[in-house]
Amino acid sequence: MNGLEKTIVHGLVFFVAVIRTMIHVFLIFFLPIKDNLDLEYGILLTRFTHLQSLYASGNAIGNWIMPEAFCKLHNLKELDLSFNPLNGDALPHFQVCSLASVGQLYLSGVYPSSSLPLLRVCGLKNIRRLDLSNNNLIDDSMPHCLFNDLPYLESFELSRNNLKNSNHVLSALCRLWNLKRLDLSYNFLDDGSVPSCLFEKHSLLESLDISHNNIRGSPGFFSGICKLRNLQVLNLQDNLIQGWT
Repeated sequence: MNGLEKTIVHGLVFFVAVIRTMIHVFLIFFLPIKDNLDLEYGILLTRFTHLQSLYASGNAIGNWIMPEAFCKLHNLKELDLSFNPLNGDALPHFQVCSLASVGQLYLSGVYPSSSLPLLRVCGLKNIRRLDLSNNNLIDDSMPHCLFNDLPYLESFELSRNNLKNSNHVLSALCRLWNLKRLDLSYNFLDDGSVPSCLFEKHSLLESLDISHNNIRGSPGFFSGICKLRNLQVLNLQDNLIQGWT
């Protein structure tokens, strides 16, 4: 490459840089303040291409720039977006974005008003820990595909929801063959709410938390508990159990 060609190349690189800067400045000055903040955070995230863990709980994640920013984090393994308003399009399409490396996802306290936000979690086949606690979840707010695409899930936190009459969610737990830790505390559950298949098909379960419910301890319930041969931690506190039968 001669001197003239080098000059042309350098000139083009400089021109592109100037154009990008002008567009950025335009967006910063002419977008509303809230959108400016979302844009700044989004651009910031795209720079960390080697990022493996991102903890962003307790913020106000924007609804239009953040999904695009997350799609740039191809090495992300752990993502915590708990206690953010994540309705609408705030979550990225994990499968479309090729975020298959995500193994831990925390979405506690995001309060989805429909199944749409959680629908985007479908496709994270390599996820091993999922936290959906503190969301007042019922059947209508849980997409059916979610339980079909979690073959390696080991830890599932569903505490502080409203699962007593959520037969779809509770029965779908039986399809999570590799589950080792399950938290169903604070869900208004009674003996009949807990599906029998949960005891019969989870031989790997090591920790079960069903505290702060309405469990009375029927013979069928305790006979089911006895089938969990690998159980190491069992939390039954603050229920209605009166005696061991």
